Amino acid sequence: MFRSWFVVLCLGCSVVDDRLESIGRVEESDLREISGIVASPSEKERFWVHNDSGNPAEISLIGRKGKVHRTVKAPFVNIDWEDIAVDANGRLYLGDIGNNRAILPLRAIHRFAEPEGKKIEAVETCRYGFGTGMRFDCESLFVIGDFVHLISKRLDGRPAVVYRLRFDPKATLVEPAIPERLGELERFVEPATGADLSRDGRRLAVCAESVTRIYEPDASPSGWKLIGEIRYGARRIEAIAWDGDDLLLTDEPGRLFRIEKKEWSKPIPAVTSGQRLP
Repeated sequence: MFRSWFVVLCLGCSVVDDRLESIGRVEESDLREISGIVASPSEKERFWVHNDSGNPAEISLIGRKGKVHRTVKAPFVNIDWEDIAVDANGRLYLGDIGNNRAILPLRAIHRFAEPEGKKIEAVETCRYGFGTGMRFDCESLFVIGDFVHLISKRLDGRPAVVYRLRFDPKATLVEPAIPERLGELERFVEPATGADLSRDGRRLAVCAESVTRIYEPDASPSGWKLIGEIRYGARRIEAIAWDGDDLLLTDEPGRLFRIEKKEWSKPIPAVTSGQRLP
């Protein structure tokens, strides 16, 4: 009885539902500001990660517990790298999409085959700009078909917005692509710091420093319906990736955490009339 009343009373506040399991730490000292992670499309139990701005233009392949297997140099500048994704063909997309205070008029997404050696080859780049009054900061991307999806990072308590743009290597600095606004992401009012789409396309995970939410496709404007939520207190979580049916998260210092399927798939407590969502 006490537990039931506790859940009801706390639905309107920021409840810490700590289901993060600490599993390791990235061993490489140069990986000190990790901002993106995605499962390797070809190497089991390995993940590509990268640093934020102000660091060398490199991506690194790590194991689930943080062992660095190799580091690969990129032939493009790290202005503000924020996320990395993979498409159905196994190509990687590196998002130079950060836009602090929304001051940059153009951003870029780089696409390339998963590197086998120590150098990225044959890069395609799609430049994008913004419509009038649409400029936004972003730290999260995922890919569906020919479209890259971006999730805005808001600091004003309003829900994050999902945008999409067709990846077009012909979109240049002179004629950039313009993202299409789809809609607000249900209940995601925290600043979104990372996202990842499951390999089968049926689950989208979006993280913030203190919460992760899971979505599935639906007919809403954003295209996504909330099905799971895990709160874990302020852990400075910056990036998230699917690891099979589980989730792998990392913070900037490189600590690695896991959320098992049995945890993220638990039902979200119902909200009754008059209660305020956290």
